[in-house]
Formats: sequence, C-alpha cells, structure tokens
Amino acid sequence: NWGWPRDPGGDRLPPGWLYDPAKLRRVGNGVRWREQDVETGAAGQYLKYREVFRCPEHYKNHRYQNDSRAITSYLMNGCVSAFTADLSFQVSRFIPDAVIFWEPPDPEGLGESGTGWYPEDWNDGSSTPDQGFSFRHGTNGATLGFIDGHVDWWSLGKYQQTLENPLKNPLWCAPDSQNGR
Repeated sequence: NWGWPRDPGGDRLPPGWLYDPAKLRRVGNGVRWREQDVETGAAGQYLKYREVFRCPEHYKNHRYQNDSRAITSYLMNGCVSAFTADLSFQVSRFIPDAVIFWEPPDPEGLGESGTGWYPEDWNDGSSTPDQGFSFRHGTNGATLGFIDGHVDWWSLGKYQQTLENPLKNPLWCAPDSQNGR
C-alpha cells in the first residue's frame, strides 16, 4: 500500500498487500486501524493468520489505532510500485536481491532503537528505504525479506552502506528507474 489512506481521496487508492483503503474505518479526518484490516489486503486473502503480520516482540498498544502499527510490524519497500500507488511490476523486472520487506523503527517498542523514526513510516503499508531501519531485537541488525522469497539478516552498517549507494541496489530497486529511486 502506497499513499496516505487518511488523505482526501485515500479511500479510492487501490487495494495493496496490507489492506484495502476503501474498507478502512474512517473517523473524522483519519483512519481507525483494526487488526482485521489485514484480511482486506492481497496478502491477507492467502495468509489466514493475523499473527504473521506482526513480530511477536512488537509492542501492542492502543495508541497504534491511528497508524498502521495497529496491524503490522513490517512495511513493504515502496519500490515495488515505483513509489506511487499507480504502478506495479512483474517480479522478473526486479533485481534478484531486491529487498521488499523490513521492520521500520518503532519508538514505543520494547528495547527499540534504529536509524531514526519518522511518523510517516507508519502512515500506510510501505516506506522508502531511507525512512528507517529497526533493530528491535537488540542485535544491531534486522531480518529483511527479499523479492525471491528468501530472508537475510543485515547489520545496521550493511543497511546504511547499501542505502547510501547511488546506484540501483537491493534497497533502491524500482524497476523503471536507472538508479532504483
């Protein structure tokens, strides 16, 4: 999901991996997130257990109702839609080691630290790679999910080095862009 579902017209965004914006509960100018919202997304139709959308160590808090932390611990790399809600690509268009999922920082998580925290990390179901990297698990790194289905643990140093690389790389990997951005 790319795009702020709470913005005007947000309910007309296309359904994404995490939720269908048209089915979110609107409250005033915002969205009141509920755990069952994951069942409306593309992944939720196949993954029947809500628990897979959340790291077991992710701190559950009622204050999360105003952002997507209410339903997930993970965000998808915005490169899968070229950082817009209007595009999608076949998997074969991506570089083989494209990172598509990670745990972004969560300032209220237990034992949380990371590369920084931005409220917009949790405005929808995706982020740009420079919006932060969590090492919630106290290991100075985190597990990432890749386009080919494998997972890998990266240190904060490797994440930062890849993030700063000006060429197309596993983090900056939008297929329609020469530098992946």
